[in-house]
Amino acid sequence: MDNRFKVICKCITGSHLYGTATPSSDLDIRGVIIPTEEFYLGYLEKVEQVESYKPDEIFWEITKFFQLCLDNNPNILELLFIPIYSDYTEIFTPEWEEIIANRFLFLSTKAKHTFSGYAVSQLHRIKQHREWLLHPPTHKPTRQEFGLPDTNTITKDQIGAYDELLAHGENIELSVPVLEVLRKEKAFINANTYWGKYKEWQTNRNKDRADLEAHYGYDTKHASHLFRLISEGRELLSCGKITFPRPDAQFIRDIRNGKFSYDELMTMLGEDVDSNFNDILSSLPHSPNRKEADVLCRKLVKARLGYS
Repeated sequence: MDNRFKVICKCITGSHLYGTATPSSDLDIRGVIIPTEEFYLGYLEKVEQVESYKPDEIFWEITKFFQLCLDNNPNILELLFIPIYSDYTEIFTPEWEEIIANRFLFLSTKAKHTFSGYAVSQLHRIKQHREWLLHPPTHKPTRQEFGLPDTNTITKDQIGAYDELLAHGENIELSVPVLEVLRKEKAFINANTYWGKYKEWQTNRNKDRADLEAHYGYDTKHASHLFRLISEGRELLSCGKITFPRPDAQFIRDIRNGKFSYDELMTMLGEDVDSNFNDILSSLPHSPNRKEADVLCRKLVKARLGYS
Protein backbone atom coordinates (compact mmCIF):
# COMPACT_ATOMS: atom_id res chain seq x y z
CA MET A 1 0.00 0.00 0.00
CA ASP A 2 1.30 3.46 -0.96
CA ASN A 3 2.49 5.23 2.20
CA ARG A 4 0.40 8.27 1.21
CA PHE A 5 -2.67 6.21 2.14
CA LYS A 6 -3.37 5.61 5.80
CA VAL A 7 -5.28 2.34 6.18
CA ILE A 8 -7.84 2.82 8.93
CA CYS A 9 -9.42 -0.60 8.49
CA LYS A 10 -8.64 -3.81 6.66
CA CYS A 11 -11.16 -6.64 6.86
CA ILE A 12 -11.81 -10.09 5.48
CA THR A 13 -15.14 -10.16 3.66
CA GLY A 14 -16.98 -12.44 1.26
CA SER A 15 -17.59 -16.11 1.89
CA HIS A 16 -14.98 -16.32 4.66
CA LEU A 17 -16.85 -13.63 6.59
CA TYR A 18 -20.27 -15.15 5.88
CA GLY A 19 -19.15 -18.58 7.08
CA THR A 20 -19.82 -20.13 3.67
CA ALA A 21 -16.29 -20.53 2.32
CA THR A 22 -15.17 -23.68 0.55
CA PRO A 23 -11.55 -24.87 0.18
CA SER A 24 -11.44 -23.16 -3.22
CA SER A 25 -12.90 -19.83 -2.06
CA ASP A 26 -10.83 -16.73 -2.74
CA LEU A 27 -9.89 -14.40 0.09
CA ASP A 28 -11.60 -11.03 -0.28
CA ILE A 29 -10.02 -8.08 1.53
CA ARG A 30 -11.78 -4.73 1.89
CA GLY A 31 -10.88 -1.58 3.75
CA VAL A 32 -10.88 2.20 4.05
CA ILE A 33 -8.04 4.69 3.58
CA ILE A 34 -7.41 8.37 4.26
CA PRO A 35 -4.88 9.79 1.80
CA THR A 36 -2.56 12.75 2.22
CA GLU A 37 -3.26 16.43 1.58
CA GLU A 38 -2.64 16.56 -2.18
CA PHE A 39 -5.58 14.23 -2.80
CA TYR A 40 -7.95 16.75 -1.23
CA LEU A 41 -6.49 20.15 -2.10
CA GLY A 42 -5.07 19.62 -5.58
CA TYR A 43 -6.42 18.39 -8.89
CA LEU A 44 -3.59 16.19 -10.19
CA GLU A 45 -4.03 13.51 -7.52
CA LYS A 46 -7.50 12.02 -7.06
CA VAL A 47 -8.50 8.64 -5.71
CA GLU A 48 -11.79 6.91 -4.94
CA GLN A 49 -10.48 3.41 -4.40
CA VAL A 50 -7.27 1.40 -4.58
CA GLU A 51 -7.46 -2.13 -5.94
CA SER A 52 -5.27 -5.17 -6.40
CA TYR A 53 -6.20 -8.61 -7.66
CA LYS A 54 -3.68 -10.97 -6.11
CA PRO A 55 -5.00 -11.02 -3.45
CA ASP A 56 -8.42 -9.49 -4.18
CA GLU A 57 -8.25 -6.19 -2.30
CA ILE A 58 -10.28 -2.99 -2.49
CA PHE A 59 -9.70 0.03 -0.25
CA TRP A 60 -12.12 2.96 -0.48
CA GLU A 61 -11.07 6.54 0.15
CA ILE A 62 -12.97 7.67 3.22
CA THR A 63 -15.27 10.24 1.57
CA LYS A 64 -16.23 7.71 -1.11
CA PHE A 65 -16.80 5.13 1.60
CA PHE A 66 -19.10 7.52 3.46
CA GLN A 67 -21.08 8.22 0.28
CA LEU A 68 -21.57 4.51 -0.40
CA CYS A 69 -22.59 3.84 3.20
CA LEU A 70 -25.09 6.70 3.16
CA ASP A 71 -26.53 5.19 -0.01
CA ASN A 72 -26.90 1.93 1.95
CA ASN A 73 -24.83 -0.05 -0.55
CA PRO A 74 -25.05 -3.63 0.80
CA ASN A 75 -21.44 -4.53 0.01
CA ILE A 76 -20.17 -1.45 1.82
CA LEU A 77 -22.51 -1.46 4.82
CA GLU A 78 -21.19 -4.93 5.70
CA LEU A 79 -17.89 -3.41 6.84
CA LEU A 80 -19.69 -1.48 9.58
CA PHE A 81 -20.78 -4.71 11.23
CA ILE A 82 -17.61 -6.79 11.06
CA PRO A 83 -16.50 -7.32 14.68
CA ILE A 84 -13.37 -5.28 15.33
CA TYR A 85 -11.86 -7.73 17.80
CA SER A 86 -12.07 -10.77 15.57
CA ASP A 87 -10.09 -12.73 13.03
CA TYR A 88 -11.97 -10.89 10.29
CA THR A 89 -10.44 -7.50 11.08
CA GLU A 90 -6.74 -7.31 10.31
CA ILE A 91 -6.30 -3.56 10.85
CA PHE A 92 -8.40 -1.05 12.76
CA THR A 93 -7.46 2.37 14.05
CA PRO A 94 -9.09 4.91 16.40
CA GLU A 95 -10.62 6.52 13.30
CA TRP A 96 -12.32 3.26 12.38
CA GLU A 97 -13.50 2.74 15.97
CA GLU A 98 -15.14 6.16 15.84
CA ILE A 99 -16.87 5.29 12.55
CA ILE A 100 -18.16 2.04 14.04
CA ALA A 101 -19.39 3.89 17.14
CA ASN A 102 -21.39 6.17 14.81
CA ARG A 103 -22.57 3.62 12.27
CA PHE A 104 -26.20 4.43 13.09
CA LEU A 105 -25.69 7.70 11.16
CA PHE A 106 -25.55 5.75 7.90
CA LEU A 107 -28.55 3.49 8.37
CA SER A 108 -32.02 4.07 6.95
CA THR A 109 -35.00 2.24 5.53
CA LYS A 110 -33.42 2.82 2.12
CA ALA A 111 -31.68 -0.48 2.88
CA LYS A 112 -34.93 -2.22 1.93
CA HIS A 113 -34.55 -0.98 -1.62
CA THR A 114 -30.79 -1.46 -1.93
CA PHE A 115 -30.70 -5.01 -0.54
CA SER A 116 -33.78 -5.88 -2.56
CA GLY A 117 -32.23 -4.32 -5.66
CA TYR A 118 -29.00 -6.29 -5.32
CA ALA A 119 -31.00 -9.47 -4.72
CA VAL A 120 -33.12 -8.81 -7.82
CA SER A 121 -29.89 -8.43 -9.80
CA GLN A 122 -28.79 -11.91 -8.64
CA LEU A 123 -32.21 -13.32 -9.53
CA HIS A 124 -32.02 -11.79 -13.00
CA ARG A 125 -28.65 -13.46 -13.58
CA ILE A 126 -30.00 -16.80 -12.39
CA LYS A 127 -33.00 -16.62 -14.72
CA GLN A 128 -30.97 -15.30 -17.66
CA HIS A 129 -28.33 -18.01 -17.36
CA ARG A 130 -30.97 -20.70 -16.89
CA GLU A 131 -32.70 -19.52 -20.06
CA TRP A 132 -29.41 -19.81 -21.93
CA LEU A 133 -28.80 -23.27 -20.48
CA LEU A 134 -32.23 -24.59 -21.43
CA HIS A 135 -32.79 -22.65 -24.66
CA PRO A 136 -29.44 -21.41 -25.96
CA PRO A 137 -29.49 -19.14 -29.03
CA THR A 138 -28.26 -21.07 -32.04
CA HIS A 139 -26.90 -18.29 -34.25
CA LYS A 140 -26.31 -14.59 -34.60
CA PRO A 141 -29.50 -12.82 -35.75
CA THR A 142 -29.63 -11.65 -39.36
CA ARG A 143 -31.43 -8.68 -40.80
CA GLN A 144 -33.32 -10.93 -43.19
CA GLU A 145 -34.94 -12.78 -40.27
CA PHE A 146 -36.54 -9.50 -39.24
CA GLY A 147 -37.70 -8.59 -42.72
CA LEU A 148 -35.05 -5.89 -43.09
CA PRO A 149 -32.83 -5.04 -46.07
CA ASP A 150 -29.08 -5.66 -45.87
CA THR A 151 -28.33 -2.00 -45.15
CA ASN A 152 -29.75 0.09 -42.33
CA THR A 153 -32.71 2.23 -43.25
CA ILE A 154 -32.72 3.95 -39.85
CA THR A 155 -29.61 4.46 -37.73
CA LYS A 156 -29.28 3.68 -34.02
CA ASP A 157 -28.93 7.40 -33.35
CA GLN A 158 -32.22 8.10 -35.10
CA ILE A 159 -33.94 5.36 -33.15
CA GLY A 160 -32.47 6.75 -29.94
CA ALA A 161 -33.64 10.25 -30.78
CA TYR A 162 -37.14 8.95 -31.50
CA ASP A 163 -37.29 7.06 -28.18
CA GLU A 164 -35.97 10.12 -26.31
CA LEU A 165 -38.70 12.31 -27.79
CA LEU A 166 -41.35 9.76 -26.87
CA ALA A 167 -40.00 9.54 -23.33
CA HIS A 168 -40.46 13.31 -22.97
CA GLY A 169 -44.06 13.13 -24.14
CA GLU A 170 -43.50 14.60 -27.58
CA ASN A 171 -46.33 13.91 -30.01
CA ILE A 172 -44.65 12.44 -33.10
CA GLU A 173 -46.69 11.40 -36.09
CA LEU A 174 -45.03 8.86 -38.37
CA SER A 175 -46.45 6.86 -41.22
CA VAL A 176 -47.33 3.21 -40.67
CA PRO A 177 -44.46 1.97 -42.92
CA VAL A 178 -41.91 4.05 -40.99
CA LEU A 179 -43.25 2.82 -37.63
CA GLU A 180 -43.01 -0.77 -38.87
CA VAL A 181 -39.39 -0.28 -39.91
CA LEU A 182 -38.67 1.26 -36.51
CA ARG A 183 -40.22 -1.73 -34.78
CA LYS A 184 -38.20 -4.20 -36.86
CA GLU A 185 -34.91 -2.30 -36.43
CA LYS A 186 -35.39 -2.14 -32.66
CA ALA A 187 -36.24 -5.84 -32.51
CA PHE A 188 -33.11 -6.64 -34.54
CA ILE A 189 -30.93 -4.49 -32.28
CA ASN A 190 -32.37 -6.14 -29.15
CA ALA A 191 -31.84 -9.61 -30.61
CA ASN A 192 -28.19 -8.80 -31.38
CA THR A 193 -27.68 -7.40 -27.88
CA TYR A 194 -29.10 -10.62 -26.44
CA TRP A 195 -26.81 -12.69 -28.69
CA GLY A 196 -23.79 -10.61 -27.64
CA LYS A 197 -24.53 -11.11 -23.94
CA TYR A 198 -24.99 -14.82 -24.49
CA LYS A 199 -21.63 -15.16 -26.29
CA GLU A 200 -19.88 -13.08 -23.63
CA TRP A 201 -21.33 -15.30 -20.89
CA GLN A 202 -20.40 -18.43 -22.81
CA THR A 203 -16.83 -17.26 -23.37
CA ASN A 204 -15.97 -15.65 -20.06
CA ARG A 205 -17.75 -17.66 -17.38
CA ASN A 206 -15.66 -19.47 -14.83
CA LYS A 207 -15.30 -23.20 -15.48
CA ASP A 208 -16.42 -24.13 -11.97
CA ARG A 209 -19.52 -21.93 -12.36
CA ALA A 210 -20.21 -23.52 -15.74
CA ASP A 211 -20.00 -26.98 -14.18
CA LEU A 212 -22.38 -25.92 -11.40
CA GLU A 213 -24.90 -24.56 -13.88
CA ALA A 214 -24.68 -27.63 -16.07
CA HIS A 215 -25.10 -29.98 -13.12
CA TYR A 216 -27.90 -28.22 -11.24
CA GLY A 217 -29.62 -26.35 -14.04
CA TYR A 218 -28.97 -22.92 -12.50
CA ASP A 219 -26.16 -20.91 -10.94
CA THR A 220 -26.14 -22.02 -7.31
CA LYS A 221 -23.58 -19.39 -6.34
CA HIS A 222 -25.81 -16.55 -7.55
CA ALA A 223 -28.68 -18.23 -5.72
CA SER A 224 -26.72 -18.31 -2.46
CA HIS A 225 -25.98 -14.59 -2.81
CA LEU A 226 -29.67 -13.94 -3.54
CA PHE A 227 -30.85 -15.51 -0.29
CA ARG A 228 -27.94 -14.11 1.74
CA LEU A 229 -28.81 -10.58 0.63
CA ILE A 230 -32.43 -11.11 1.61
CA SER A 231 -31.38 -12.49 4.98
CA GLU A 232 -28.94 -9.65 5.66
CA GLY A 233 -31.43 -7.01 4.56
CA ARG A 234 -34.18 -8.42 6.76
CA GLU A 235 -31.90 -8.49 9.82
CA LEU A 236 -30.65 -4.95 9.21
CA LEU A 237 -34.15 -3.54 8.80
CA SER A 238 -35.64 -5.37 11.76
CA CYS A 239 -32.69 -5.29 14.20
CA GLY A 240 -30.42 -2.47 12.98
CA LYS A 241 -27.45 -4.81 12.58
CA ILE A 242 -25.95 -7.56 10.42
CA THR A 243 -24.43 -10.59 12.15
CA PHE A 244 -21.20 -12.21 10.92
CA PRO A 245 -20.65 -15.05 10.34
CA ARG A 246 -24.22 -15.39 9.08
CA PRO A 247 -26.56 -17.29 11.43
CA ASP A 248 -28.03 -19.06 8.38
CA ALA A 249 -24.62 -19.93 6.91
CA GLN A 250 -25.52 -23.62 6.64
CA PHE A 251 -28.65 -22.82 4.63
CA ILE A 252 -26.62 -20.58 2.31
CA ARG A 253 -24.01 -23.34 1.92
CA ASP A 254 -26.79 -25.82 1.14
CA ILE A 255 -28.01 -23.55 -1.66
CA ARG A 256 -24.45 -23.14 -2.95
CA ASN A 257 -24.00 -26.92 -2.92
CA GLY A 258 -27.17 -27.51 -4.96
CA LYS A 259 -29.32 -29.07 -2.24
CA PHE A 260 -32.44 -27.41 -3.64
CA SER A 261 -33.86 -27.55 -7.13
CA TYR A 262 -34.56 -24.39 -9.07
CA ASP A 263 -38.30 -24.81 -8.53
CA GLU A 264 -37.80 -25.32 -4.79
CA LEU A 265 -35.79 -22.11 -4.58
CA MET A 266 -38.41 -20.14 -6.48
CA THR A 267 -41.04 -21.49 -4.07
CA MET A 268 -38.94 -20.41 -1.07
CA LEU A 269 -38.41 -17.01 -2.66
CA GLY A 270 -42.16 -16.41 -2.81
CA GLU A 271 -44.01 -14.02 -5.07
CA ASP A 272 -40.92 -11.90 -5.72
CA VAL A 273 -37.88 -10.51 -3.92
CA ASP A 274 -39.73 -7.50 -2.49
CA SER A 275 -42.30 -9.76 -0.83
CA ASN A 276 -39.55 -10.93 1.53
CA PHE A 277 -39.32 -7.43 3.04
CA ASN A 278 -42.98 -6.43 3.17
CA ASP A 279 -43.66 -7.86 6.64
CA ILE A 280 -40.87 -5.91 8.38
CA LEU A 281 -41.70 -2.95 10.61
CA SER A 282 -38.31 -1.28 10.75
CA SER A 283 -37.17 1.08 13.48
CA LEU A 284 -34.55 2.59 11.17
CA PRO A 285 -35.00 6.24 10.18
CA HIS A 286 -36.40 7.10 6.78
CA SER A 287 -33.14 8.82 5.78
CA PRO A 288 -29.54 8.61 7.00
CA ASN A 289 -28.10 11.47 9.01
CA ARG A 290 -26.02 12.97 6.20
CA LYS A 291 -25.26 16.17 8.11
CA GLU A 292 -23.70 14.46 11.13
CA ALA A 293 -21.93 11.94 8.90
CA ASP A 294 -20.38 14.87 7.02
CA VAL A 295 -19.23 16.40 10.31
CA LEU A 296 -17.62 13.10 11.29
CA CYS A 297 -15.94 12.68 7.91
CA ARG A 298 -14.46 16.19 7.96
CA LYS A 299 -13.24 15.64 11.52
CA LEU A 300 -11.38 12.45 10.61
CA VAL A 301 -9.86 13.88 7.43
CA LYS A 302 -8.74 17.07 9.17
CA ALA A 303 -7.10 15.04 11.94
CA ARG A 304 -5.26 12.92 9.35
CA LEU A 305 -4.01 16.05 7.58
CA GLY A 306 -2.88 17.62 10.86
CA TYR A 307 -5.45 20.42 10.83
CA SER A 308 -6.86 21.67 14.12
